Parts: sequence; C-alpha cells; structure tokens
Amino acid sequence: MKKYFVFICTAILTIAAIVACKKPEPEPDPEPQAPIIANVVMPTEANALPGTDVTIQGVGFKTGDVIKCVGQDGQGDFTPAVKSVTNSAIVIAVPEDAAGNYKVTVTRDGKTATLDKVLYIPKVDKLENIVLPSGIVYWGQKLTITGDGIKPTDKIVIESANYPEVEMDNVASKDKIEFDVPVTLYGDNTFKIKRDGSLTVLGTVKIGAVAMTAALGGVVFYVSDEGMHGLVVHPEVVSPAEYAWGPSIPMDPFYANTEDGIYKGASNTEKLVKQYNDVAADGNYEQPDKSPAVLCAELEAGGYDDWFLPSPAELIELFKVKATLSEKGLFTVPYNNYWTSLEWNNDAPSWDWAMWYVNFYEAENIVYWAADKVQWKIGTIAMRMF
Repeated sequence: MKKYFVFICTAILTIAAIVACKKPEPEPDPEPQAPIIANVVMPTEANALPGTDVTIQGVGFKTGDVIKCVGQDGQGDFTPAVKSVTNSAIVIAVPEDAAGNYKVTVTRDGKTATLDKVLYIPKVDKLENIVLPSGIVYWGQKLTITGDGIKPTDKIVIESANYPEVEMDNVASKDKIEFDVPVTLYGDNTFKIKRDGSLTVLGTVKIGAVAMTAALGGVVFYVSDEGMHGLVVHPEVVSPAEYAWGPSIPMDPFYANTEDGIYKGASNTEKLVKQYNDVAADGNYEQPDKSPAVLCAELEAGGYDDWFLPSPAELIELFKVKATLSEKGLFTVPYNNYWTSLEWNNDAPSWDWAMWYVNFYEAENIVYWAADKVQWKIGTIAMRMF
C-alpha cells in the first residue's frame, strides 16, 4: 500500500512537471483591418491634371499603401506610383492618358477600402506652339496668346494666388487669345483653356498694375516690382479730424513693437489691434473709442476687408502724389494731419504716449513727427496692399 501511494504521488508530480514545462500556445496574429481614411478631400480640377503629381488629403494614409483608381466612365483603371505619404495626405503620379471620374481604393495588408470621394481628372487637349507674352503686360494693354489649336469657343480660365479663379468668354479666336487687361488682374496668373470638360494649361503671364488708377477697392497710388505689388488708398477719410487715438498706456506689456517702411502698415495694424484688445482686457485703462488702427482693420469697402493704418513711409508716398491724385480727380486728400501705425517710444522707460503722424497741410514739404495720443485729434486714412 505504501509503495502504491508513492507511485501515485510520483506520477502526479511528473504530470505536473510536464504541464508546467509545456510552452503556452502562441497568440494568433490579429486579422488585418481594411484601411480607415477620414476627412478625405480630393484635389480641385485645376490641381488634378493628367501627367502630374496629384495630392489627396485625408487622415490615415500609411507608407506602403497601394492606391488604385477605378474608372467610372468606361475608361481603364490605373495603379499610380505613390510619390509621398504624410499623416494628412498622399501624393500619386497620374498618367498622361487618365481622364474622367475615378473611385480610389487603398489596399493595406491584403485589405482594401474605398474612399468616400471621387477623384476627377479633366481631359486635356494638347495644343502646340503656344506663345505667351515674354514680359509684363500692364492694365489697359492688349494681352495676346497664340497657339495652334485654340478655338473661338474656348473659355479662358485665369488662376492666381491673389484672388478667386476668373473665367472669360469671347476672348478666343482661331489660334489666338486676345483682350485688354482689366484692372482686376495683377501679379502672376496661370492661363488655361476650358473645353468640353477638358482643361489645358497654357502657362503663366505677369500682369502689372499702373499707379494713378482707380482699382482694387480704391486708388492705386504706389507700385513696386514693376507693378507686381503696390498700395491702394481708400479715397475717403476713415475718421474726422476730431478723432484722438486713445489713452497713454504703459509700454510694458502694451508696446506693440511696430515698424516703419513700405508694406509694414498691415503687420503694424495687426499688432496694434491686438494691443487695443489687450488694453481693453486689462481693465485698468479706459478705451472710450476705437483706435484708428481698429477703425481701419474693421473697414469693409470696395469689396475688400484687408484695410490697414499706413506706416509713415506709406503715408509719405501718398503725400508725394497727392497733387497728381487731385488733378486726375481720383482723391483729394483733405488738409489735415493723419495718424500712422508707428508708435513713438523715444527710448522712454515706461510710457508709450504718442504715435507718428504725417502733415498734409503742407503743399510740398514733408513734415512728420510724434503726436500725443490723448491731446491730438487728427485724421485717419486707410490703405491696403496687393
């Protein structure tokens, strides 16, 4: 009986040891999941041309994703090369013969998902011997583009970073596009032909603004870079001569660090508006009226809302041409002193008490200096730049 008991115990221990030494079964690999791509935004027609790299925006793309474009209009499918992938977009190379609507699928680890937006690639007609203006074409001048294959029925699309896309009819004839440049166009403009659902890029034309012209919401009085950029003055005084700037306030923390110079007024105004809001939020300094910078920033006129209080340099440029503007009937600047967007600190240790102004009582002499914010009640002129 004793031997039998020892045998049973030994067997149990042996079985326990075997069980203890046995390796656990490995966990099965997780089943692949179909890719989940959220917030999909397909490129515009102008940015999805055949033969170019095209960007599809969306959250969830990963390196290694295989993209397939499935034709929805009877055209063939294609599997584009993936040029780059980020956490918010994927760039694919669209072949030159692609055209029409495509469903886009994304395959990863053997699983496929279809994006919830359709990619549209416009059909592009090939034109030959395109000749664009070699230099800058200015407002009022005739702009001519020639090319074999241009048709009288073609619609011309003009694309710019400065304003929404422009479409023009009745400016094309056989092998030619020609029209007088309107004052609504300026800077670098990409010209395209739109025909029966196709979009063909012709190239870029530089269009220059002309000073002393009523345009772009006011009067263009200053241009630079051969007319590619410039300043527009709103041809009405924004506030009357009795308008004061506001209270003198401590420089620290309310000094806005404004600058003088051409094309500095816009950034100055942004800083001064923030300063005004900070002072109001502080509660220790009464702000009975909106500052001239705020008045300009809130102005909506001529179809634009990007007006600003000019810097001294910008206001002085207006002073230089004020007689010409008046002679042409474009803008007669009333006799007055006018605020600028440049603070006067004079290395003062504690108080930002004045702003620079320009004297428009003078006929020819350029006079500008600092005006006390509280005591001086002078005028405000608004500008915008392009």
